[in-house]
Amino acid sequence: MNEHASFVVIAYAISFLTIGGVALRIVLDYRRLRGALARFNDSARAAAGDDA
Repeated sequence: MNEHASFVVIAYAISFLTIGGVALRIVLDYRRLRGALARFNDSARAAAGDDA
C-alpha cells in the first residue's frame, strides 16, 4: 500500500481544497447578497417615505 499512499494523500488534499473552496465561495456570495438585499430594502423604505 505504500506505493499508493502518496496518490491517496494527494487525492484527499485536492478534494478537501476543492470542497473548501466551493464552501467558501458560497459563504462569501451569501454575505454579499445579504448586504445587497439590506441596501435594497433600505432604499425601498426611503423611496416610500417609511421611517420604520
